[in-house]
Amino acid sequence: MVDTMKKNSTGEPEQTQPEIQSTEIHARLFDHPMPDLSTLVSHHNAIPSNLQRHQAALEIRGVQKRFKHFTALNHIDLELRKGELLCFLGPSGCGKTTLLRLIAGLDQIDQGQIFKNGEDISYLKTEKRRCGIVFQNYALFPNLSIAENIAYGLIGKRWSKSLRQSRVAELLALVGLTGSEQKYPLQLSGGQQQRVALARAIAPEPDILLLDEPLSALDARVRLHLRQEIRSLQQRLHMPTILVTHDQEEALTMADRIVVMNHGVIEQVGTPEDIYHHPKTRFVANFIGQMNFLPAKVLSGTELLVAGHLRLSLRQSVDLPVNTEVEIGFRPEAASLVHSNAVEQQTIILSVHLTAKEFLGAQTRLTVAIRGQQTGGTRPTEYLIQIDTTHHHAGRLSDLVHISLDETQLHVFDQAGKTLC
Repeated sequence: MVDTMKKNSTGEPEQTQPEIQSTEIHARLFDHPMPDLSTLVSHHNAIPSNLQRHQAALEIRGVQKRFKHFTALNHIDLELRKGELLCFLGPSGCGKTTLLRLIAGLDQIDQGQIFKNGEDISYLKTEKRRCGIVFQNYALFPNLSIAENIAYGLIGKRWSKSLRQSRVAELLALVGLTGSEQKYPLQLSGGQQQRVALARAIAPEPDILLLDEPLSALDARVRLHLRQEIRSLQQRLHMPTILVTHDQEEALTMADRIVVMNHGVIEQVGTPEDIYHHPKTRFVANFIGQMNFLPAKVLSGTELLVAGHLRLSLRQSVDLPVNTEVEIGFRPEAASLVHSNAVEQQTIILSVHLTAKEFLGAQTRLTVAIRGQQTGGTRPTEYLIQIDTTHHHAGRLSDLVHISLDETQLHVFDQAGKTLC
């Protein structure tokens, strides 16, 4: 099969994966032929045993992957810890799904090594890697009952028929679908089908669970409920799990650690709190949550000139020459409205014009304009920033209002996009 190339929405090349059906992948994972669609087969399962673990559940060392002239992954170093849920987060084409496929053995690495529980599995066949996979599109066999789908990976292995039946009953109870044994996939809702897919993935007691955007095809309410269920189940089983998603909220609420990826490289690895509050690059700051950016120049190691005329003192010095261009960044919650009587009591204060208000329930998001320095006869540049407030009567549009900035939540980025402080 020949790899083809396409361009993503930004015009950059993006890899096209070989056309392998999800049901075919499951047949490879479980190491026996796909079920004959004209014949129903009887299947079922056993009780989890303690996994043998070494230093890390999974180690990725110097992994690279190319598709013709396109580098999908460039020198990836990473580890999945025992019992943790690690999330690969990034925009389309960043390499997160490619990395998952390399771990599963669905694609082969070009360079580097992958270790599972201390064993080199870099070139091990998919079915020998003991990885359970849940796909976005469920990949259930429509001609098999729910019980038969769950037990599919146990046929021809160490489970007797009675143990398979016991295992299926256990897993159906675990995912809240007791009584659905004899139903077929099309008789279930999308959320229920994804629960069945999850039960099937963990039925053979895999060493690692791989979740490839499992919630993206579901509506918002079902997605919220199911992500809580998946997280609770993963913690109960203490199963090392990798989740691929482009949904920030999904990553922040489910993961122990997040791997933020961009253009085939890892931008940052950290807890959700670290990623959100201490981004190491401008990309991470901009990709996770909302972030306001303003241009600035270095006046000294501890002072910046923001938007051409606002002097800002820094709590931490930056080691850059005077007049070096940088950017400051802060999140909407780092700014707050200040009553005009209290302006002199604040350390960092900005006078801005209110341009838009968005009611968000418990909060109101304000868009305000900061005017830059006027040069010659030209109109000064306006920089729009957003702030979150609980004051629902913040003023009328075009009013001059005052905001203070929490200096502990300010970030400074250099021209390369690296965080300075």
